[in-house]
Amino acid sequence: MKNVSLPNLYPYTQGMDIYENFINIGLVNVVIPVYSPTLSPSEVVSLNQCLRVLSNYPITLVTHRDVDISIYQEAFLQAKKSFKVAYFESHFFVSIFSYSQLLLSRDFYARFKEYEYILIYQLDGFVFRDELSDWCSKGFDYIGSPWFKHYGFNYDGKELWKVGNGGVSLRKTATFLNAFDQPFPCKSSWYFIKSIRKKQFRPMLLKTLQMLLVLTFSRKTVEYILQHYMDERVNEDCFWAEAFQGTSMALNIPDVLTGARFCLEQKPSYVYGLIGNQLPFTCHAFERYEYETFWKEIIERVHKLTILQHKNQ
Repeated sequence: MKNVSLPNLYPYTQGMDIYENFINIGLVNVVIPVYSPTLSPSEVVSLNQCLRVLSNYPITLVTHRDVDISIYQEAFLQAKKSFKVAYFESHFFVSIFSYSQLLLSRDFYARFKEYEYILIYQLDGFVFRDELSDWCSKGFDYIGSPWFKHYGFNYDGKELWKVGNGGVSLRKTATFLNAFDQPFPCKSSWYFIKSIRKKQFRPMLLKTLQMLLVLTFSRKTVEYILQHYMDERVNEDCFWAEAFQGTSMALNIPDVLTGARFCLEQKPSYVYGLIGNQLPFTCHAFERYEYETFWKEIIERVHKLTILQHKNQ
């Protein structure tokens, strides 16, 4: 294991050229968050599918130094695939909120500044085929699976709302890095206001009022606001998808059906029909949504076919 130019970013070469035969070294990096030294059976399938289907792209594990990554190293070794590890502080990996803090930090995106895009690939996702370069070529700032209204919580309707979930998501690195230096739009304060939760109403309201007072008398950057006023109400994917809507900082995000062709998550059998009964590029949270009734047979069949194809290469 040897150091490379970026701090806390290490290559595992597995006896091969670190650059391998990548399609475009600077185009996109596949980023896999790692929280645990073990993998569930479905996570093993997800990882192995990623290593086979996205073998033409650099892959980085994002984790902290207390995690033993031996099981991941073995999977990459069997796939004859190199990888890198980007280490961050351990407190970013203890909860959904702490992970959101990481993906709302400049440091995270700065680690990947030499790439035009990063693909966040949580191991509850599954990639069906390699369309990654094609999705990068579309020029969007952010793509993820579409949500239903109210993020799908306590919602029984069929109205797709907006893109999109961050579990499997494509992000334009320069856009995210640039956002931290921009003055926080006053109009974006509504995101903090509407996200106040009943359980923590008083402290969240107080923090929001403090933020509004600061913004009234000074221009603070997005980074400053996130560092001083972010709390448990802020999920990073919701923030990036919503907070800048209607402002000059609005991200270039596709419509919901385009998002669904990129990734399916909630009510997958229904949305599958909306996109012409064609499999998307990826899916997310496949064990959580309609696994037995929809995903199980499809994922098992595609995964077996992928294994056969790679054995014959």
